[in-house]
Amino acid sequence: MDEYNVTLTQDPSDREALPSGVYEFTARSFERTRSSTGKPMVKLLLDVSNPSGPDQAVYCYLVISQSTEWKLSQFFLAIGLKRPGEAVTVNWNDVPGKGGLLELELEQSEQHGAQNSVKSFIVPGSQKHTGYYAGRALRPKEGPEVF
Repeated sequence: MDEYNVTLTQDPSDREALPSGVYEFTARSFERTRSSTGKPMVKLLLDVSNPSGPDQAVYCYLVISQSTEWKLSQFFLAIGLKRPGEAVTVNWNDVPGKGGLLELELEQSEQHGAQNSVKSFIVPGSQKHTGYYAGRALRPKEGPEVF
């Protein structure tokens, strides 16, 4: 059978967005693109762990500018490719397969209904990071080193 000939059983409305909260994620891929204002931007495809079903695919758009450097740093700290207090030259090719924790928001829109967006990436060693794993038997699968 041709791998492109598949049987579709789900309607888009069958897929429910995750509730707001903290989740583990793995970066699946990225795409270099431009924002609506023409600034360089990276479109990340993240696989977010769903404790009650299959992983959810969530897109995150990171605009590359001085005013958004904090979010870029937060992301690279979360996936272990940056150390606190150190400068790093970004290598996007190292991103796929890396993971960590993020905080999702649940947003409502007339056009798309309920959908998830990334509120923040959680830095290892932070209160949210240690709080997420406190009292759990599981630890990050292959998460970043805690500094």
